[in-house]
Amino acid sequence: MDFDVGGEDANLDHFADHLHNADAQNAPLHAPPHAPDEPPTVPSRESRQTYTVPYDGDAGRPVDDVRRPTKFESLVEAFPLDDDGDFGPFSSEKEWEFAECIVETMGHGQADRLLSLPFIQDAGPSFHNSRSLYQKVDSLPTGPEWIHEVLSVDTGMKNADGSPKLERVQLFRRDSNDCVEELVGNPTFKDHISFKPQKVYTGRDKNTRVYKQMKDCDWWHEIQAKLPEGATVAPVIISSDETMLSNFRGDKTAWPVYLSIGNIDKEIRRKPSMRATVLLGYIPADGLDMIEDKDERSRANWQLFHDCVRRMLLPLKKSGKDGKEMRCGDGYTRPIHPILAAYVADHPEQCTVACCKNNRCPKCLAGKDDLGENERFPLRNQQRTQKILERKGEGKIASAFDREGLRPTFKPFWRDLPYCDIFDCFTPDLLHQLHKGVFHDHLLSWIRQIVGDDEIDSRFQTIPSYPGLRYFKNGISKLTQTTGYEHKEMQRCLLSVLAGAAQTRVVRATRAILEFIYYASFQTHTDDSLAAMQSALDEFHAHKDIFIELDVREHFNIPKIHAMQHYIDMIRSRGTADGFNTELSERLHIDFAKDAYRASNRRDFFKQMTKWLTRQEAIFTFRKYIEWKKGRAADNARRAVNSNLVVRAPMDRDRPVDHLRPFASGPNSAPSSYALPKHPSFPHMSISDIESKHKAPQFRLALTQYLLLHAPAFRRQLSIYDQLPVYKQFRVLLKDIPQVSAEKRINTIRAIPEKRSTPARVGTPERFDPILVRCRVPNDSAAGTSLEGLRVARLKVIFTLPERISSVPTRLAYIEWFRPLREVDPASQLHSITYAKRHGQNHAEIIPLDDIVQSIHLVPKFGVEFDPTWNRWNIFSKCDKFFVNSWINLHTYHLFRNSL
Repeated sequence: MDFDVGGEDANLDHFADHLHNADAQNAPLHAPPHAPDEPPTVPSRESRQTYTVPYDGDAGRPVDDVRRPTKFESLVEAFPLDDDGDFGPFSSEKEWEFAECIVETMGHGQADRLLSLPFIQDAGPSFHNSRSLYQKVDSLPTGPEWIHEVLSVDTGMKNADGSPKLERVQLFRRDSNDCVEELVGNPTFKDHISFKPQKVYTGRDKNTRVYKQMKDCDWWHEIQAKLPEGATVAPVIISSDETMLSNFRGDKTAWPVYLSIGNIDKEIRRKPSMRATVLLGYIPADGLDMIEDKDERSRANWQLFHDCVRRMLLPLKKSGKDGKEMRCGDGYTRPIHPILAAYVADHPEQCTVACCKNNRCPKCLAGKDDLGENERFPLRNQQRTQKILERKGEGKIASAFDREGLRPTFKPFWRDLPYCDIFDCFTPDLLHQLHKGVFHDHLLSWIRQIVGDDEIDSRFQTIPSYPGLRYFKNGISKLTQTTGYEHKEMQRCLLSVLAGAAQTRVVRATRAILEFIYYASFQTHTDDSLAAMQSALDEFHAHKDIFIELDVREHFNIPKIHAMQHYIDMIRSRGTADGFNTELSERLHIDFAKDAYRASNRRDFFKQMTKWLTRQEAIFTFRKYIEWKKGRAADNARRAVNSNLVVRAPMDRDRPVDHLRPFASGPNSAPSSYALPKHPSFPHMSISDIESKHKAPQFRLALTQYLLLHAPAFRRQLSIYDQLPVYKQFRVLLKDIPQVSAEKRINTIRAIPEKRSTPARVGTPERFDPILVRCRVPNDSAAGTSLEGLRVARLKVIFTLPERISSVPTRLAYIEWFRPLREVDPASQLHSITYAKRHGQNHAEIIPLDDIVQSIHLVPKFGVEFDPTWNRWNIFSKCDKFFVNSWINLHTYHLFRNSL
């Protein structure tokens, strides 16, 4: 993330090294003169505790008690990595690092040119050209081998001799059992992999389930009960998505199929750099052009897809049923049952897998005219669907074929897979179903028709600044191409932009959709949050008819809107939706398709791509082996999730873990953890300049009052010429909210004055961020909620006090208060606030930096019609009524949602 801090960012060391944890010496000493000095009541911790109950049975048991060498341990003899000897096939570690850089960043021609330079030759590497280099790389251990097959497809036409005319296509694949064994046996994942299911509850009575990882959910328990005692389930996760190989020229496409397993924690699985998802194969994507009839070509391509995936997953047929002994990352051998548990794909590809038409639901039997209803329909039955397809393929009349919207695909790949119900395998797709589909393609389109593009654009252009928020300088209507990133950025401000511009029912329906999307993005769910998610969906259906009444829709028979009906059941069954998002496959396309294609010469490129990928895997595996050999593998795995990841101890039976409330201490009374830059941006700013440049007219008066209250020994009069160190920003460590993120979050808060432009340099506008502050002012409307003890203010100055002025806590902030959070707009559920006044001026005060909880986002109450004199830089002086934009991020949303 970039920060507008001038040259100051270079002086910021790692956040953890500068955390300022307030203790008895520097805790807030002041009691605001307008508030009673009473500590808030601490709520019970009981509701915030979670308890883990292991699987009630024998699961994940090794075949014996003998620990055998792991993958890395077995490489020690072949690659001892002696400091004074060979470094594997290389002469030294420096030569290995040189070779690694070449293989990862250069093609053959570039490598040959580099290695031919006299400077490199004088260094004397053991390889003198790319050929000798790649011979060394090819001797390194790698992943599963590639299998090349040529498939023949009947085009339906005849040759001159009367024989069927065949079109040949190439399939590159790997053995799926080998891929599973590669993942379960990777020592890098040893501390992030599970071999048995469990259940997690909140409260000592264990009446509320917690859903996060796949092991916490129902599917694994159900499958485990069907397997022999001690068996280990490997929930196989397949994802596929067709993609273009070149963005600017050519029409070449690839159809990668990826494989992962649900045993690996989703935080690791989602990281492409950890390679917890492997490339299983490439489905032919450019073939069957010889079939002239369009419909026949489509049917042949559907069947080809299933034929290819069947060959990829065929090894799972036996191992899923009978099990296969595999060496795991902890050195023990277990009977692994790889079973297809989840299929991650966008809607068209889900329909291809389900053998149904695109205007149907791939999971259930909802009719094409029933997709807009808020009701449940029976799931498709795999055995029944298979029989219908077989009857249709035999030429028999099958009325159910048309009634259930099936496609003529007569040999689906999933018909022989054990313990698999393919229709129950389709997981939620946050990217294509919600962000792009429901939100951008439908909801936002309807709102633009109702409000008008000019009005929407003007409001988006007036949104005040917030760290990391995308600014749509031309509005949103002129965007010709958008990604999931832009969709999420629009969601952050849409409701506050829409409030007042559209009818109440439009606002309510919009809020309901956004709530569903935000809840679906949670990384940990409970029965309570899932109930709230269902309530949001119900509210949308209760108000959706307003779009028909306003003539922007005729019906809601939209498959992506209907798919929302299945989210809650799938979260209970397979885990939270962030573990199955198609954003991962979109990112994997860069490594496994686009980069691999660019490394080829564009002729017979799939063969070259697989070779290139094999060498990349060899480099990656050897690097991990070196790290393990040096004792760094475990640390790197933890850092891969995030350098701020909270790594909790394993949860034993009835062992509480306090993590299900936004503030673990209950009331908002604990001091913040924060970091200031090492050096102030303005080391010697006079009080006169502070008051003028930071627009803080009451600064000297407020500071005098603060010193009189907290430093009774302070006697001298402050002068406008007194100088103070002033900072542009500081960072706050946000409270841990596992529903929102498994990572610690750092919040940047700014107090940056306007920088005047000069002929040589463009100036920058002011950035004084609104904040949440701990305050002991009674606020009955927030009592007992997550907002208790919090109040909104606007930060104007961040400064410290030199010892010559006072010895009281020196890290301070000058703020201007808003009135307490009370009023909530009934349609948008946004808090409405105004400035707090005292003697006709904004009520200002000096507070310790410890009292600042986080930054928040304020959006003006635009009303029915936009005021053309407003812009994003003058809005805090022109406008006097604001909405607290609780949708600015998931952390703030969770905080404010729990206050309603």
